Amino acid sequence: MPNRLLPRLLALAAVVVASACNIPERPAEVGKAAPAYAAETLDGETVALRELRGDVVLLNVWATWCRPCVREMPSLEALHQELSPHGLNVVAVSIDGASSGGEIRSFLQTHGISFTILHDPGKRVAREFATIGLPETYLISRDGRVLHHWIGMIDGRSDRVRGPVLQALAE
Repeated sequence: MPNRLLPRLLALAAVVVASACNIPERPAEVGKAAPAYAAETLDGETVALRELRGDVVLLNVWATWCRPCVREMPSLEALHQELSPHGLNVVAVSIDGASSGGEIRSFLQTHGISFTILHDPGKRVAREFATIGLPETYLISRDGRVLHHWIGMIDGRSDRVRGPVLQALAE
C-alpha cells in the first residue's frame, strides 16, 4: 500500500512546488497552446501573445550579454524584413536586468533591429515557457499553438528555420 501512495504524494508535491514558485506544470509543448504570456516593450506598452493571434509569431528569448543571442539577431531581422508583410511577427523577449533599458536600446540601434522587443527582467518568460537556456525560440501558429521549439542559436536564413516558418505562414 505505501508503495502505491508514494508516486501520488511525489506528484502532488511537484504541483504544490510548481504553484508556489510560479512554475508551469507543463512547459510550452509543440502542438499545445502557447502560454498566455505578456510583457512590456521598452516604451512601457504591454504586448500579449493573445493579441497577436492571426499572425504567425516567432518568439525569441535572449539577452544582450548572450553571445549566441547577439549572433542570431541579424538573421532574425532578415527573416522579419522578408516575411512580416506575409504575416510573420518576430518578437524577442530580453531577460536583461531592470536597469538595462538603455543598453538594450543601444544594441537595437547598433544592430538595426526593427522587430518587436519586449523587456522581461523578472524572467517570467523563462518560467511560463519553461526555458532551459539562451537563446530559445518558439514558432507559434496563427491560432496560438506552439508549432516548433529551437534550443540554442538559430539562423533565420536557414532551411531549418525558414521551412517551418513558411509552412506556418501557408496554413
